[in-house]
Amino acid sequence: MKPGLFALILILSVIALLTTVIKLDGNKVLPTRLNNTTVTPTPMPNIFGNEISFATSDKSIISATIYSPTNAIAPYKTIVLVHQFDSTRADWSPFIPTLLSNGYRVLAFDLRGMGESISTVSKEPSSIYLESLTGDLAASVEYLRGLVDTDKEHIGVIGSSIGANIAYVYSGSNQNTISATVAISPSTTKGPPQGNNITNFKPSNIFFVTDQSDSISSQVFFTKSANPKSIKIYPDNIAHGVELLTNKQTVEDILAWLKTNL
Repeated sequence: MKPGLFALILILSVIALLTTVIKLDGNKVLPTRLNNTTVTPTPMPNIFGNEISFATSDKSIISATIYSPTNAIAPYKTIVLVHQFDSTRADWSPFIPTLLSNGYRVLAFDLRGMGESISTVSKEPSSIYLESLTGDLAASVEYLRGLVDTDKEHIGVIGSSIGANIAYVYSGSNQNTISATVAISPSTTKGPPQGNNITNFKPSNIFFVTDQSDSISSQVFFTKSANPKSIKIYPDNIAHGVELLTNKQTVEDILAWLKTNL
């Protein structure tokens, strides 16, 4: 082979080798992309509880949410929450975490014809409709009593405004199977149920919570109730129903009552 040809072949071989090294080195510093890889999201806690529904004795359908505490062991002491008129179970959203942190399971439901609940009773005449609302609470309590992880000896009810009337009436009815009641701002005005048509009506174990403007109604119901019972009037806090729960002292008083009586 001629010396010139040999030198040319050698030069071309060196160039090819250098090109390969450069490509490899370039591939080394390029970022690697992983194909077909997805990031698994961190599961969020179920802060909204479990959505449920059940029927009342007159076939109305009640929508509700049930929340279980993470710091308690079944069977659970349970609180049923009854909201105000023309409202929904969302009324209780700021208060529910407090009940859960104190070890209570919570069931919040929509009264028939409100929120997501369906009523078989027409709102007219209003007297019949309003009296039927106590059946929604009765169905809620019976639903809880059908769960194996419910402490059936410790079921309480907290009601606000007309919900307080409903809780009061149920506590004195023959079908009552609850242990304690908190009635926030009940009313003696015409319309909301008051138990006047119930035979052997005997409300008991009730804590009435009210501001000064609503105190007369609470005092009337307090007088008609049997022991154990209590009443707390907050004269410096002008508020009705769940608005009273923005007062820290009100919340502490309710929790203290439940701890002793539920």
